[in-house]
Amino acid sequence: MKSSTNTSAGRMLKVLADTMGSRACLNFHTHISLETGLIFFSNPFASSAITKASLNMAVASLSDQPLTYKNFGQIGSRQINPLLSASQVGESEFDNILEDPDYIKFAFVRNPVSRCLAGYSAHLTGNTRYSDPRKKLFELIGLDIEANLAFDDFVELLALEAEVRNMISLWQPQRSQIAFDIVEYDFVGRHEHWNSDFSRISAEIFGDSIPVFDPKFEFNRDPDLTKVSAEVPGKTKRKLEHVYASDFEMLEEIEKVFHG
Repeated sequence: MKSSTNTSAGRMLKVLADTMGSRACLNFHTHISLETGLIFFSNPFASSAITKASLNMAVASLSDQPLTYKNFGQIGSRQINPLLSASQVGESEFDNILEDPDYIKFAFVRNPVSRCLAGYSAHLTGNTRYSDPRKKLFELIGLDIEANLAFDDFVELLALEAEVRNMISLWQPQRSQIAFDIVEYDFVGRHEHWNSDFSRISAEIFGDSIPVFDPKFEFNRDPDLTKVSAEVPGKTKRKLEHVYASDFEMLEEIEKVFHG
C-alpha cells in the first residue's frame, strides 16, 4: 500500500505519531525486530496480544534467549520482551527501517462493529466500572462512575463526539490506528481468520510458521474478546457503519490488495 503522504527523512516518526494520536501511542503499538526485519503495528481488539506474544517468543528463541511468560501482564512488558518500540530503535533508525523494503511491515484489523462491541464489553459495562477507559470516558462526559451506559448510548456518543472517538486507541478508526495511508504495508491480516493469516506472514518472516502463544489457553484470558455474543440492533449497526465508514472502505481495499 503506497503512502499518500510525502515525508522527508527524519519526519516519518512525527507523522505517524500525529496520525495515531500521540508519540506514546506510536511507541506502545510498534513492535520491531532489527534481527529479523519485522515491524508489527498492533491494533487493540484485533488479535493484538496473541500476535505480540507469538512474535516475541519466536524472536527470543532465535537469539537463544528463551522467553517464559509467568502471567498475562508480561506479554506487554518491554522489559522482558525482545521486540522494540520506535523510541527504543531511535528516531533516525526508525525512519530508515520504515522505508526499507527489506523490512516486513504488517498489522491486523477487525470488523469495526465487532471491534467496537468487544471494546465496550471489556471496558464500559458495570462489571468493568473501574477500568481506565471507562473512567476517562465518564469523566469526559460528566457521568457518575456508578452509572450505566448502554451500548446504543455509547454508539450515539461515538457518532456525535469526535473527542470520544479519538480519546483512546480503542475507539479511534483503525485506519488511523495502523496509519494505513502512510505505512507501506506488506500485509494486513484479518482478526476474523487470524490463524491462517498469521501463519502466512510468520512464514514469510521466519521462513516457516512459528508456534502460537495463545493467552486464552495459557492464562484463560481472551483480551480481544474474539467471539462477542451480543447482537447489535440494525439501527445501531448502521450508525457504526457511518461512524467508521473509512474503516469499512479500508477493509475493502485490504481484501483486494492482500486477500484477493
